Amino acid sequence: MIKKYLSNSIFLFLSTLLLRGFVFFVNVIVARYSSQEIYGQFSFLRSTINLVETTISSAINPKIIKETSIRVDDQEFQKIILYISILISLFIGIIAAIFSNKISEISIGTSDNVLIYSSIVLLSITMVNGAFISLHIGINKLFNIFISSLISIILSLPFSVYMIESFSIIGAVLSMAGFQFIDLLIKFKYSKIFKNTKNENGNLVNKIMKVINTFKVSSIILLGASIINAVVFWWVRLFMSELPNGFSVIAKFDTAFQFILLEMLVMNTLVSVLIPDLVVRDYTERQNIRRLLKITFGAIVVSATMSFSVHLLADYLIMLFGHKFTSETLKTMTIIPIVYSVALLCNRYMVVIDKVRPLLFVSMLSALFMIFYVLFYVEGDMDIASAFSLYYFVSICVYQIYLLRIYVNHK
Repeated sequence: MIKKYLSNSIFLFLSTLLLRGFVFFVNVIVARYSSQEIYGQFSFLRSTINLVETTISSAINPKIIKETSIRVDDQEFQKIILYISILISLFIGIIAAIFSNKISEISIGTSDNVLIYSSIVLLSITMVNGAFISLHIGINKLFNIFISSLISIILSLPFSVYMIESFSIIGAVLSMAGFQFIDLLIKFKYSKIFKNTKNENGNLVNKIMKVINTFKVSSIILLGASIINAVVFWWVRLFMSELPNGFSVIAKFDTAFQFILLEMLVMNTLVSVLIPDLVVRDYTERQNIRRLLKITFGAIVVSATMSFSVHLLADYLIMLFGHKFTSETLKTMTIIPIVYSVALLCNRYMVVIDKVRPLLFVSMLSALFMIFYVLFYVEGDMDIASAFSLYYFVSICVYQIYLLRIYVNHK
């Protein structure tokens, strides 16, 4: 079974690797050509962008994958999904532009409208592209995602090097926005969603509202859980920025976290492919939970193998960012992808079986434990790494309680 899913997800995995590789490349260039302080500012700005993007995408994209997987031939539905994603990105972009000065002061400690508006463009394009990728996952067009990412990387790399060397942080943000835009254009060019749909009767607004109603209840709860996750992770970085030499502390944490994030994205890719088949409809609840345990064991093996490799090579990997950084934090972090993968599988299983209400409680409790730990025990970047592990470990414990209740109540 594990071999089957690895085979099905190979193109999505390669696409994720390319995309994350590009972001990793941008981070390496910025780290090597700037001070720890400047790189820390860039990292915190990027985390502010992720605060919004992750909040929206974590709430909506899993539902997009699930709904499109059961409407593979419904191109009208897929087209409306893209319209909605564009409207959401425009709305978020306008709100961010209104508060641009405040966002700039919080993120980098000074007012820089050019940098913030560049970041808003990056955020908006990334959100639309994320929805497009989710549609392709749902209809199992994984090869298209890979080809699009490959071409985008080839076209973007020379531009990115020039922009970062010439314009520092602004160049880095614009280069990432350029990559996302090229990737979106290529997928749009070769997508059949807008080519073969018939002109059907009915008001576009009514169609959009009908699709929104499909997502409404569960997505609101998922949105709440995502907001808690994103805000607490962002707050941790804000807390770090206020420590002595705060942006340098963020830089040390973030350079190590780049490798961990790559592992987490690999696991997220594998789980995304699993979503349409995570539950077998002919199985009982107990059979599906036992099946989930088998899949979870496979996820642990994959994530543990990657983490062990990263731990062994940590001294060499961190040197990519220059001699300003050491490997101790990276070695401490290698437990994070393992607990993350288990928590992620439990989360997606709850979404698929429409048991989304507990997700809000899981996020709240995990966030409270993390905040308490950070406030009373954190003194540097290595303690922050332990806080992230604690967050996912608490999530796993709470998920197991809910899954145990489901298992006991369905004999």
